[in-house]
Amino acid sequence: MKNNLSEIADAGAEAQEKARGNLGLGKLATADALTASEAGAVPVADETPVAGTNLDNVTDPGQYFQNVTGRVTLALNYPEAAAGVLVVYRTGVEEGGCCQVYMPYNSMVEYRRYAFGNPLVFSALKEY
Repeated sequence: MKNNLSEIADAGAEAQEKARGNLGLGKLATADALTASEAGAVPVADETPVAGTNLDNVTDPGQYFQNVTGRVTLALNYPEAAAGVLVVYRTGVEEGGCCQVYMPYNSMVEYRRYAFGNPLVFSALKEY
């Protein structure tokens, strides 16, 4: 300790790994940065669904923004024809089980639905 732990750094990777183990530190202790997934957090709207993507196929947790109203149709299971943001929450019930919340860009309305089962079945959209 008199060298501010530099003796461990000087001893090499094996000594550093042993020291981390002695302190109960995991692999993330050596990371310079974490992704939202590694931290168990939901990422902020960093994905845009590809044109023609049906919302029934968007079940991974996260925030998705659709900034082109022309790509939003009822046939793709959007609740209304307006660009906006989709937030997907994993329910943990089974693979693909989720809750979806869609918020159009031009109103305070929020639409919600959930999905579970095998095959996955979505509930009707409910407006809030």
